[in-house]
Amino acid sequence: MTTVRGPTAAIVNALAGGNGIVPVADPSDYLAYANRDTNQEITDQGISARSTGIRRGSAIPLSLPSPLRGWDAISGTDIDYSGADILYRVGEDKAYVEFETFGQEFRLTGSNGIVDWMVGILRRRGSDPQRIGHHGQCL
Repeated sequence: MTTVRGPTAAIVNALAGGNGIVPVADPSDYLAYANRDTNQEITDQGISARSTGIRRGSAIPLSLPSPLRGWDAISGTDIDYSGADILYRVGEDKAYVEFETFGQEFRLTGSNGIVDWMVGILRRRGSDPQRIGHHGQCL
């Protein structure tokens, strides 16, 4: 969305072969150009297992949920949002982001008269998002 037509408007228009940005900057128009494919391929998957039992010699149930999750995405976009094909990211393996996490939880639950209670510890370990490849290409 164009909010200000600056000194580079003529250059962008020339690169686009005409109308590279909106003629009049009006934020209430919500008008922007996207001349590149914005395809995305996202995979979000996971598995969780839970074991619940009574501890030996106690009536307090112990629950052990263990989730494993993986997420990755390949996405393309028109980064400059102008009619000129200046800056873009191609939606292929070069624009790839991924992370994986594993968690382990220990949870005790019980009841004491009128109070139901739960105490637990959660440990989560995961990779930071990994960015692979180019994040923009220029003409």
